[in-house]
Parts: sequence; C-alpha cells; structure tokens
Amino acid sequence: VVDELSNIGFMRNAVEESAFALITLVLTMTAGTAAIMWMGELITDRGVGNGMSIMIFTQIAASFPTGLWAIKTAH
Repeated sequence: VVDELSNIGFMRNAVEESAFALITLVLTMTAGTAAIMWMGELITDRGVGNGMSIMIFTQIAASFPTGLWAIKTAH
C-alpha cells in the first residue's frame, strides 16, 4: 500500500485530488499487484519455472522488437 501511495504521488498532476480517487487508485493498484503475484505463483506451482521471472522475461521479450525498431528509425 505504501508503494502505491508513492506511485500516486508521482501521478498527482494526472488525477483529481479527492479522497475517493485516491482510495480507488490505491485499491486498484494493490489488487493488480496481487493478481500478478498470484499468476506468478500459479506458473511456479505448475512446474514451468519461476513464475515471476518468466513473466518479467516475457515482458522484456515482447518489448524487444519495438526497441529495435526505434533504434532503426532513429538512425
């Protein structure tokens, strides 16, 4: 919850400053983190490997072509 509050501090210009909006953002970000951790545990329990590491690798592999394209177009 503390992490979500610090992240919201960075987004303060993008959100309205009501208590309801703050509580909604904190709950949404906390629930999203819990869902990601749960999916990582499911992957680990199925014996595929370390679930969180696999999900991190998947994100890096998915963004790799975009990064290469950005390098190509920059030159």
